[in-house]
Amino acid sequence: MHSFSPRFLRCPPEARAPWAILMGDPARLEVLLGFLEDPRRIGQEREFALVAGRYCGERILGVSTGMGAPATAIALEELRYFGVQVAIRAGTMLALHADLGDFILAWGAVRMEGTSTTYLPLSFPAMADPDLFYSLRSVLIESGVPHRIGLVATSDGFYSVLSRTSGSQPEDEKPLQLLYRHGVIGADMETSALYITGMTLGIRCASLCVATVGGLDGRTLENGQRRQKEELLIRIALEGIVRFARRSEKEEG
Repeated sequence: MHSFSPRFLRCPPEARAPWAILMGDPARLEVLLGFLEDPRRIGQEREFALVAGRYCGERILGVSTGMGAPATAIALEELRYFGVQVAIRAGTMLALHADLGDFILAWGAVRMEGTSTTYLPLSFPAMADPDLFYSLRSVLIESGVPHRIGLVATSDGFYSVLSRTSGSQPEDEKPLQLLYRHGVIGADMETSALYITGMTLGIRCASLCVATVGGLDGRTLENGQRRQKEELLIRIALEGIVRFARRSEKEEG
């Protein structure tokens, strides 16, 4: 049996950490670096950029994954090698039962992508780690920010599924319409793969996103407002990690 060796992420031993924040856009890592003590840019290979630092004494890694489920699974596989035990997706999402700018915290995800089936069959639900989920939920509530909590959906098809203007199906058969009708609050290309891959690897995961595109009307969040929301997204993710860490310390003590 071959030993595992990361192919895309390189992390020196002194920068390794138990906590990680994953995001699609490498530019969002600059926002994360602004919150960290002793911030450090470690390197980039393709879409995978890695940064490190501390927040309230906790060692944290930040990694960009680009778009889609396969890259998310690759990042988790390699982060586990570096000792990551908890990972939060801090991303963007298409809004269904949510308003533009709302934060969406997913307790579970409909598995419409293929990556997670290479780990576990579809009979396994894609669920957030409950303790990490409730840590983020409590930070959201105390922050007083507009947010929605519920079921999201993850798909591999950006234009074919998540776009309302593409695809060969008539409008009343669009996947987004079906998801909306059954109460799904948002859709992305990563969350269900994050949850199933994390479950398989023993990494506790949760997905917290900002609704930046309207799934039913195509409206988008203005750039200035989006930047403010992304900054708040990163701060909430960091506070969620700290709350989870302190809770774990109390339980172990």
